[in-house]
Amino acid sequence: MDIFEKACLDAHNAYRKAHNTRPLKWNKQCSEKAKAWANTMAKTGNFKHSDNKLGENIACAMGVDFTGEYATKMWYSEIKDYSFENHGTKNGKPVGHFTQVVWKESTEAGFGFAKAENGMMYACGNYTPQGNVYGQYKDNVGELTGKLDKELDPKNETESESSDVPKPGVTEKTNVEIVDIDGKKWEKTTITTTTVTKNSDGGLATSISTVMKSRQLNDVSDGMGKLGLKDKPRDGQNVLSSGDTDKFSTDLINVINKRRENHGAGSLQMKRSMQDAAQKHAEEMLKSGDLFGYTDRSYGQTITMKMPRPSGEEIADMWYEGGKDYDSDNPDKNTTAASYFTQMVWRSTKEIGVGIASNEDGESYIVALYNPGGNTRGQYKENVRAKEL
Repeated sequence: MDIFEKACLDAHNAYRKAHNTRPLKWNKQCSEKAKAWANTMAKTGNFKHSDNKLGENIACAMGVDFTGEYATKMWYSEIKDYSFENHGTKNGKPVGHFTQVVWKESTEAGFGFAKAENGMMYACGNYTPQGNVYGQYKDNVGELTGKLDKELDPKNETESESSDVPKPGVTEKTNVEIVDIDGKKWEKTTITTTTVTKNSDGGLATSISTVMKSRQLNDVSDGMGKLGLKDKPRDGQNVLSSGDTDKFSTDLINVINKRRENHGAGSLQMKRSMQDAAQKHAEEMLKSGDLFGYTDRSYGQTITMKMPRPSGEEIADMWYEGGKDYDSDNPDKNTTAASYFTQMVWRSTKEIGVGIASNEDGESYIVALYNPGGNTRGQYKENVRAKEL
């Protein structure tokens, strides 16, 4: 049982105790199914219930400390909409997550967690025997008779915590920075668009795209010392030869393997099919000017846009530098930079494929795919070793 699952089970049993209900026991089958469905939601971006015959709770959130306790609190918070007098919803709002948490005849459960490439986190709980059986709410949903810990009491829930489940719509965030490249100033604009859509089956699909644009700032004196802007059209044509890309990937993989050796991890082997997939993806990003994840989420991946054109050694060193941000005590809270470091040295990863695409201006897109992928919740301790002296 991993940390997330144990926290879920402990939180459930704290709530059940407060409702004078016997504790749940861990169930292997429920656990396996819950983990599998959480991974399915993360890979597809489709937030909906599975069709198994077990009781089931699901949740998703982004940008929060999505612990097992947090997910359980989200489910339990529906208590505010439940009528113990009428044994059902008192205002038309859903209460099934809450009732499943405290359902008396459910005696065993298992829980799973998965994080999508876009940062959305998913949780799933499966229960047996399943709860929420029509006509049995009175006998299975007891009133709150005990006292809840402050951390578990949904009355202490903040507004931001109650709105973590995404709502259909489009949000856009723009970040602009000025960088110096070879003595020339460039304006780099990053536009991140998050789209949430509702499927015909009631599920929610989320996608995040990032578009990066650049233009050179031309120092022109207009009598007021201002900078004039000179637009430079993007060039999406890859100018690197196969020899260039092979040298880049070989150099990058060599450095990665040296770093892995320092952390007690075996060398990665280049796999041609992954190499071809990584190269194709790098070229697609260059053509679109958009930095986005590879579609097959079963692979681990590290993706970067760099300008001017970097060497393989430079990119490997840049990804490895993310180790400065790595917090071994709270690995699931780490930054993107830290996650690149952990994927580089992840001990159970065995294969790698690298691609690079670069235009005449040196705008370069680099992607490395890893198999099996790393950064798996609950597995950092055995896969990310401290640097050996």
